[in-house]
Amino acid sequence: MKYFIGKAISFFILGAIIFNFMIAPILLSSERFLPLMENYRVFRNVLNCKKRLKKKVLYIGDSLGYQFFPPTEHENSLTINGYVLMIGHYILAYHAIQNNPDLEEVILVSEPRVLGFDFERSSTYGNVIKPFYTFENRPLFSDLVLEKMNKKPLSHLAIFSGMKVVRCFSDIEFEEDENKDAYSFSDVAIEYLKELKALTESKGIRLTIVPPPMDPIRIGKSNDWSVMRKQLKEEGLEEAFGDYFDRIPMVPKKHFKDPLHLHNKYLEANRDSLLREMVPNHLLDLVLAE
Repeated sequence: MKYFIGKAISFFILGAIIFNFMIAPILLSSERFLPLMENYRVFRNVLNCKKRLKKKVLYIGDSLGYQFFPPTEHENSLTINGYVLMIGHYILAYHAIQNNPDLEEVILVSEPRVLGFDFERSSTYGNVIKPFYTFENRPLFSDLVLEKMNKKPLSHLAIFSGMKVVRCFSDIEFEEDENKDAYSFSDVAIEYLKELKALTESKGIRLTIVPPPMDPIRIGKSNDWSVMRKQLKEEGLEEAFGDYFDRIPMVPKKHFKDPLHLHNKYLEANRDSLLREMVPNHLLDLVLAE
C-alpha cells in the first residue's frame, strides 16, 4: 500500500511538473488557445509586447485608449483596459522598449480616474497577477505590490504557468478601500507612473500622457482634479503630464454607451476632431497618420 501511494504521489508530482513547465507554456503561447482564456486580450498583449515593431511610437492605455488605437488595427498598440492598472501598462511598455531600441515615443491614453485605480480591486487577480506575474516579470513587481499580494498568499501561485491556464483560485479578491477618493492616484499608480517616467527618460524616449473624452458631469465632480494635480506636483510628475487635465475633451453623455466608453458610430465620425483636442500639437500629425 505504501509503495502504491508513493508511486501515485510521484506520478502526480511528475504530471504537475510537465503540465506547469511544458504543456501550459505552449498553451499560453498559442494563438488558438488564448481566446479560450478569461481576459485573453491581456494575455495576448503579454505576448505581443515582445514583438518587433515597425514604427517608432508605442501606444499603451485603458479601454478608451483601446477604442482609439485598437491593437487589431495598430500593430504598435498595447492598449488594453484600466483593470491592468499602471503596473500592467508599465510591464507592457518595459518589454516593448527592451525589444524595440528604436522607439522614440510612448503615448499613454487613459482616463484620470482609471489611471489612478487602486491595486485593491476585485479584478486585480485576473487582470494583473495571472497574466503578468511570471518568473521573468517578478523583478518588476515592487516591494509595495508584493506586500499587498502577501495579504492573499495564494495569489503567488499564479507565477506558475499551470495556474494561469486553470481557473483555480480565480475567486481571489483584493478588497477595495471604500474611503479612497476616486479622484486621486493610488500608491501603486504613483509608483509605476514614476517607474514609466524613469524608464522612458533612461532610454531617451519621450513619454506623453493623453486624456480621452469624458462627459461634463463626471469632469464636474473632480473639483478641477485638484487632488490629482497636487499629487503630481508632490511626486515630480507635473512635467510628464503637462496640460493633460486641460486637454480632456468634453462630450455629452448621450454619446457614451456606458460611463466610460463612446458609442462606436460617434467615435468613427469624430475620431480625428477628438484627437486634435486630446493630443499635444507636437504629436498631432504623427497620431492622425495612424
